[in-house]
Amino acid sequence: SERPRSGTEYLPLRASVLFPLTIRGRLPGDRLAAGPQGGQRKLQDVMVDLRIRREERDRILVVTDARGGILWVVGVWPRVVSRSSPSELNGWYLAASPR
Repeated sequence: SERPRSGTEYLPLRASVLFPLTIRGRLPGDRLAAGPQGGQRKLQDVMVDLRIRREERDRILVVTDARGGILWVVGVWPRVVSRSSPSELNGWYLAASPR
């Protein structure tokens, strides 16, 4: 069964984000920040842990900054993404709506 799709998600951008941003598919070896304690996790492992079907993984969008660092894996990571309306967000943000 497919993951349920919710409403539009918004990712507020920190001032430290280096533009331009790139939207792409996942690549072999992609890694995500593991949390405040540091470290990294493979995007592949995160998708397996979340039970995202293999056929669906290549359709998920990855947003990177100018350094190539992953900012957002739409619908997957980070797990805490704002569902506030754009008028409630301060500054720049990215938005993704379900198809």
